[in-house]
Amino acid sequence: MIKGKQKELQKLDRETILSKIDDYNILKYYLGQDINFKKSYKSSFRNDKKPNLRFFMGDSGKILFKDFATGSSGDCFQFVMKLFGIN
Repeated sequence: MIKGKQKELQKLDRETILSKIDDYNILKYYLGQDINFKKSYKSSFRNDKKPNLRFFMGDSGKILFKDFATGSSGDCFQFVMKLFGIN
């Protein structure tokens, strides 16, 4: 038996995560480099030879990605989900 008070588990959702770390640093971690909004990147999802992936600032102030080879796009959470094949 564990003695003492147990901490209440904190709900893990987008708002909780973004209160601890911003979307720029999430994307930077998984991209492995700083994000340059003027640069196209080779897709992290495929082994592309041509850069087809871009990052840009959305109207809501969130960083979004667009994969021009497949048409997929989204925020940092959709980027990580696509990277790891999570739906």
